[in-house]
Amino acid sequence: MKPRLLSALLCAVLLLALCAVTTAALGETMTFGNISQALDYVKKNQPKSLELTDVRFSPKDLLKLKNSMPEGSKLKFSTTWCGTTITQNSRDINLNNSKAGVGQEDVEALITLCPKLKKLNFSSHHNLSNKIVIPLIEKYPDIEFVWFVVIRGNKSLCSDDSAYSTFNKPNEQIIHSADLEVLKYCPNIKALDLGHNYIDDLSFLQYCPDLEMLILGQNPVTDLTWIGTLKHLKYAELFSLKATDCSPLANCTELLDLNLSYCPMTDLTPLQSLTKLERFWGNKMSKLPEDQKTQFAADHPDCLCVFKGGHATSDNWRKHERYDHYIWCLKAHEWIPFEEPLPNRSPY
Repeated sequence: MKPRLLSALLCAVLLLALCAVTTAALGETMTFGNISQALDYVKKNQPKSLELTDVRFSPKDLLKLKNSMPEGSKLKFSTTWCGTTITQNSRDINLNNSKAGVGQEDVEALITLCPKLKKLNFSSHHNLSNKIVIPLIEKYPDIEFVWFVVIRGNKSLCSDDSAYSTFNKPNEQIIHSADLEVLKYCPNIKALDLGHNYIDDLSFLQYCPDLEMLILGQNPVTDLTWIGTLKHLKYAELFSLKATDCSPLANCTELLDLNLSYCPMTDLTPLQSLTKLERFWGNKMSKLPEDQKTQFAADHPDCLCVFKGGHATSDNWRKHERYDHYIWCLKAHEWIPFEEPLPNRSPY
């Protein structure tokens, strides 16, 4: 072999060796048609750094691939899964763009693969139940999970909803006080309709300090203390409760609409502080003396006071713009403050 040819061959071998070293140092950028190909490649080559582009691997498959690499190795990736592109640097991931199944294993894999993750939304995947998600919330307090929260039976809401109604019919009581402990995972709630249930303990309201609208009609509630903590409450339907003391409501100084019909109260004088009241309904308050009714109306000259209606919502209680407003919000699961106009769209 001629010296010049031999020299050229040696240069080529050295160049290839140099490329191999450089590739090992900088990492390899690869794409694979399926996870089996990727696993075979990693098993044979044991790269210390690998970058995957334009793949469609699930999180659990990506984690399996990473775990097959040498200890301390680095995996960079860009995968399209559940209709969204996910990388190792993703901070906000929404998995609701596809009907593809999302399991607990995938969620836990995403958390491992994406150390910068701050928000993970899988609210359309109802298989991820309270029993699965609540331990994740407790384990990863720095991540916001948006999920499908089951209260009881078919009564549920999304954890980032700001308005919720059971839409119960009068004979459809289903929810008990203990069921409402899950509201601690719904920090945005501003409006609640829980009428016609078996609620007797209102301590769940500690999780809803910013409530502006509350409906509790026809529940066996005897103590209104927790309602008194709702400083921004503007609309309250509290008819047919068993509470005899209305004094906690004196703290709700932003109230505009208050319905205490059928409640067994004998004294309304604690409510003198409610100077912003525009409507008060006290129909069928059989234990309330007539002079109390007269005095209450005199103390609130700018408030429409109704005491002689035939039932809790008679005399047009629900024929009012704020009623139409909150009904839209409850259907949309989205609270819009009363003083703001509703969006020009359907609530559904």
